[in-house]
Amino acid sequence: MAVTVRSTASNSGFFLFPLGIALLVAAGGFIVVWSGTGSPGWGQVVGTLVLGVAAGVATNVYIGTALTGPRDRLQEVIRTTCNDGDLTRRATAEGVLAPVANEYNRLLGALQGIISRVIFNSRQVDEMARKLMKESGHTVAGSEQQNSAAAAAAGAASTMASGVAEVAHHTEETARIAEAARE
Repeated sequence: MAVTVRSTASNSGFFLFPLGIALLVAAGGFIVVWSGTGSPGWGQVVGTLVLGVAAGVATNVYIGTALTGPRDRLQEVIRTTCNDGDLTRRATAEGVLAPVANEYNRLLGALQGIISRVIFNSRQVDEMARKLMKESGHTVAGSEQQNSAAAAAAGAASTMASGVAEVAHHTEETARIAEAARE
């Protein structure tokens, strides 16, 4: 059974999140300035907007380095391994995805072990099948020899039975002659 997991986050989603953070910081700063002074000036408005944009950029950089980069590298390792079947390739454990990469590496190690045992066992089965075929050939040859010997024994028994019948016939003949000579 194949399981497909699709990411609900896209690059545009990663852009919208920092933009939302920037707007929240700017709005919060504007509210703080407005409640403190009553009427904010253009300098204060621009300052809160700059602070909001800086917070958004910082959030975007963090997401890019801490989440997106490791995610993309792990995804590439998995995609490449799927395409070429190289079970020796391992993912680099980094950032927040390190536990996932470590479990992926453990999975590949387990698969490698299973496949190695399957290959080893299939070679043993092949070797045993060849031995069995060789032995069955010997058994067939032995059966043919036994059949020939049985046929020869049956022929010899038939010849012997004919000889015994002839001796019995001659014995009867001799007994009749002897009986006639006594009389």
